[in-house]
Amino acid sequence: ESKVSDRDLGGAIGDAGGMDPVKRREYLLENMPSEAKMRRAIASEINKEINLLTRDVMRMKRSPHGEDYHRMTNVMAKIRELKGILAGLVKASLETVKTLWLRYVHGVM
Repeated sequence: ESKVSDRDLGGAIGDAGGMDPVKRREYLLENMPSEAKMRRAIASEINKEINLLTRDVMRMKRSPHGEDYHRMTNVMAKIRELKGILAGLVKASLETVKTLWLRYVHGVM
């Protein structure tokens, strides 16, 4: 399900949530906000995901029932990957920003 609000698209979302993925992607690209808004939305979504994953790691560390180190390692790798994307967002091209915006903000691949 979409995490987008009318504000994220500048009021142009309509019923994009009910569309098939291809039409939804086209609709979002036709009605995308400014590059700065897209960058802020991407950073916000990535930071939310990093915070959730960090909480998961903290729970795993506190768990007295045999820690799953393999899972913890995978979660830490995902956090590092997301932080790398966040760092690269500063110099990313507009096409890369569009792709990241669709993927992280709207869940469209």
